[in-house]
Amino acid sequence: ALRLFHGLRRFSEDLDFSLLAPQPDFRLDPSLGAVRDELLAYGFRFYRIHPHLPHLAARMAQTGHWPEGKVMSSADLHTLLEKRIAEVDFAAAADDVRPFLKDPAELALWSAAFFREVAGKVVV
Repeated sequence: ALRLFHGLRRFSEDLDFSLLAPQPDFRLDPSLGAVRDELLAYGFRFYRIHPHLPHLAARMAQTGHWPEGKVMSSADLHTLLEKRIAEVDFAAAADDVRPFLKDPAELALWSAAFFREVAGKVVV
């Protein structure tokens, strides 16, 4: 509602759905595609990230960032993300991209804690 009705560029990560009347056997699964399409039409983005680990491992091996032929686990990916987040100078990164943003105030979110939260949404 904050984004749609008040023009704010922030919005909740979660959506709640309610039935008009109790239906114990109700399942939302059959409707998820339509709900997703409708939300995309309003410009919503989804932050659950589902990487294909074999593909990621192969691309990282090409650049020397992962051992050739080694299987990447979910734990490996989360370790890599945490290590990289710990290395980033977020103030310097924000300075680099600030000239290209319509609203540079959005960079106030950038921090190790914020990116750790985003990394926590990676589902393998």
